[in-house]
Amino acid sequence: MKLLNSAPPFTPLEDRRDHFIIRITVVNGNKDMVTIKAVVIVITLTICLTANTSDGYRYCCRRYMIGRLRDFEIKGYSVQTIKEMCPIDAIIFHTKKGKACTNPALKWVMDAVDRLRTKAQKVHQNNSQ
Repeated sequence: MKLLNSAPPFTPLEDRRDHFIIRITVVNGNKDMVTIKAVVIVITLTICLTANTSDGYRYCCRRYMIGRLRDFEIKGYSVQTIKEMCPIDAIIFHTKKGKACTNPALKWVMDAVDRLRTKAQKVHQNNSQ
């Protein structure tokens, strides 16, 4: 016997998802459904937070360079703090070859930062006159 005009049991994707959720509700009851929803929310939030922090963490310095940069190699700098979800505080010097993570507690690092600040102030004063 053949049925005419019969639709497949699940046509749109949403129907399959709704049917699955309804089936879980019927089998496990409302208490378990609330638990499942809570777990899904926690997993979703964890993924979102991990995506945001891991992306930022990828660009964080994880250790300091060994050695010292010469002044002419340094083109600029940026500051990294632990508060930005990075594992260490660092001064990141920008060079033609890339970035160098340095320890802000070292005298040569802060001397180089001071020289860059002084140079930037002079440029600013010359442009504002």
